[in-house]
Amino acid sequence: MFGRTVLLVGTACGVTEAATRCLARVGAKVLVATHLADQPVAPAREPGGPVSVYRVDHATPVAMRMLANQVLDEHDDLDLVIHNAGTPPRRPATQPCRPTHGPQHPINTHYVGPSTLIRSLLPAMRTGNAHLINISPAHVRLPVPAAWGGRRASQAAFDVWFRSLTPATHDPGFTTTSIYRGLIGTRTGGTGSLWARSPDRVHAEAVTMICDAITLRPRQIAPWWVGSADPVR
Repeated sequence: MFGRTVLLVGTACGVTEAATRCLARVGAKVLVATHLADQPVAPAREPGGPVSVYRVDHATPVAMRMLANQVLDEHDDLDLVIHNAGTPPRRPATQPCRPTHGPQHPINTHYVGPSTLIRSLLPAMRTGNAHLINISPAHVRLPVPAAWGGRRASQAAFDVWFRSLTPATHDPGFTTTSIYRGLIGTRTGGTGSLWARSPDRVHAEAVTMICDAITLRPRQIAPWWVGSADPVR
């Protein structure tokens, strides 16, 4: 990873923060695209590659397209993009949205915004060496209660679109990896009992999956019960 440019897209805490420190420590040039409301990721103190932070509204496709243009203008090469869907807040779809958030907000945040960013970046990524990683909760591949369906549906929509990228590009050197993991808490979302007991351990396990994805480039890393990530043809 030494000298490679990596773009991390997600919240500025939890898995994204742990992955930032790990990648910077091995000499990667790390770019972090966080939400506007997030606290900026602190640059890694360990010797290694630089860390640049971009704060952007993930729910605004125009802002995501501008971010892509800014990243490509400031950096000659982009080797790897890691999108971390994160853990959504524990609020059923039956509860009223925030005054500034309508029903379209989760769709834009989890599907339209990230897909716009990746579509804008793809033409400039290195031919034959491009690698995209998407980290999603495992429940996006499972039936869910109707009360929680809205936000999870938007994450599932991005997951389906992401898994179709490799066949759509017809590029044998272009690789996508889907990582499906259990509940991982953040400061902006809900937390499970396992995370409450040992957040560092849970984040370390997630970073290990990311490192395996970078090294081995599998189609997916997931529990056995998730099933294949191959898209429907």
